[in-house]
Amino acid sequence: MKLKRANAAIALLVLLALCVHAAVECWSMWTGWYEAKVVEVLGIIVASLLVVHVILVLCIFFFIGNHEIVDYRKEPRATIIQRVTAILTLFFIHFHFFAFAAVSTDASMAGMEKFWLCVTQVAFLACVMAHIAVSVGEAFFTVKWVHTPAAVHRIDKVMYVICAIVFLVSASGAIRFFILY
Repeated sequence: MKLKRANAAIALLVLLALCVHAAVECWSMWTGWYEAKVVEVLGIIVASLLVVHVILVLCIFFFIGNHEIVDYRKEPRATIIQRVTAILTLFFIHFHFFAFAAVSTDASMAGMEKFWLCVTQVAFLACVMAHIAVSVGEAFFTVKWVHTPAAVHRIDKVMYVICAIVFLVSASGAIRFFILY
């Protein structure tokens, strides 16, 4: 259980670092101000914490889990969303890094390349926000900041709204950025 608590605490640290990173990114996309070094340092912090989180998840899965084949028909919808969005986030993060590289080096992009980067950025943002929305309540419960399923449910509802708003702001900023870029 200590490993699960450590993982939940790291996940919440990832969330905190991600909030700062996302705020700077949104500000950059909406205002046109872009300081590549600030974005890079924040991204490295988020990515480093994310690597620790992924390693802990794998340790929990392989060393603590019951090693049975999971029947997803019996799993809660939030668990399925959490796992699918985690995998998709790891897939789309490559495109997120590629977009940063293109923007930070002022690389010119053709129409289709710009369109593809825009689509993958929006998909990446959707996966990240969906993963956060379904994960925070359980993380709070795991680190014992909340003690009842009702409290977790309330946190989940609040996180769904917050993540939807953050997604709309950041995705529209990304779309705006790629249209103007």
